[in-house]
Amino acid sequence: MKKLKRLIAIVLALAMVCTTLLSTGRIAHASLLPLKEVNAYLVLNEKTDDELKSMNLDDVLSMLVDSNGNQITISSDATTVWRYVKSNEDGLEEYRQYNIGKNETIDLSVESGIKAYTIELIIGSSNQLDDDNIRYIIKVYVTNTIQEEIGYELYLQDTNGVRSKVTPERVTSAVNTQLFSDITANEWSVPEPENGSQYYLNLSSVADEHPNIRMEVYDFWDYLINTTNATPITSKALDQNMMQSGNGLPIVYGSENATILALVYFDKDNQIIDQSFVSFAAVKDVTYIKANLYQKVNDEFTDIVMLDADHIGFEDIDSVFAGAGVHELCLMLKDDYSVDSDIIVF
Repeated sequence: MKKLKRLIAIVLALAMVCTTLLSTGRIAHASLLPLKEVNAYLVLNEKTDDELKSMNLDDVLSMLVDSNGNQITISSDATTVWRYVKSNEDGLEEYRQYNIGKNETIDLSVESGIKAYTIELIIGSSNQLDDDNIRYIIKVYVTNTIQEEIGYELYLQDTNGVRSKVTPERVTSAVNTQLFSDITANEWSVPEPENGSQYYLNLSSVADEHPNIRMEVYDFWDYLINTTNATPITSKALDQNMMQSGNGLPIVYGSENATILALVYFDKDNQIIDQSFVSFAAVKDVTYIKANLYQKVNDEFTDIVMLDADHIGFEDIDSVFAGAGVHELCLMLKDDYSVDSDIIVF
């Protein structure tokens, strides 16, 4: 098992091909009014465009939930809803007033292609400046499609427990397809910790924010062997207060020590709906040589590179160059191509 872990850590380091993450649409406004704020969620997956344009206000308020899907109760004393709007025609901004309990409608429609967006409602009295009013920051979901985005946050903790957020010198991400499961490999180039200091990692998840979805984090090897009987490490890895000493996942420095995680998604009935695998490594920053492989057919070149590995030749890899300050470059061919082919390296 130790040799297998080491091999997979090395293979993960090979898959350094930049990927692009798609973010959800966001419509928001930050009011300057110093009011209490509450995060809320509104799931409108089954609504048509016409229905979204004329949602019953009282129905909308009754559908507000927290991130765990629990209903948010609006005060029975509340009489008014204020919503920030900006005219598409003249750009003028205003807070539009709605009355609770009067069978009024509110337009929650959005442009085509947006799957989720955020609005702000101030709920309370008819006096917009009333200190007892509450500002609700509401994420509205209008489709069943959830676009996941995993965020990474790294902190360095010294021997006194003092923490500082780390900004990487370089970030590399890739999807490795060479193993039995695709793994998104992430490398952050950061200084090697000194004098007993320790790196800690925190994850954030856009999907986990959805009230009908729960994400659990597992150690990859534990999950591989035990599936959902594995021990979750979510309470240490996800949405942690990273200024607090000890929070987050401890990260051992070096590509060969990559932390591999299983991210498993459950619906509100506790059924698995998806899973993905990611790795994270804190590494030294080095200068890389980039290359691609091409097959020459007559006077044309066809790109046949599968993966290009920026660096192999870590200190403990069996290599004649290990420890000599030399980084090897390894290029993997696509299926059906042979190293005996007429191949050109650029």
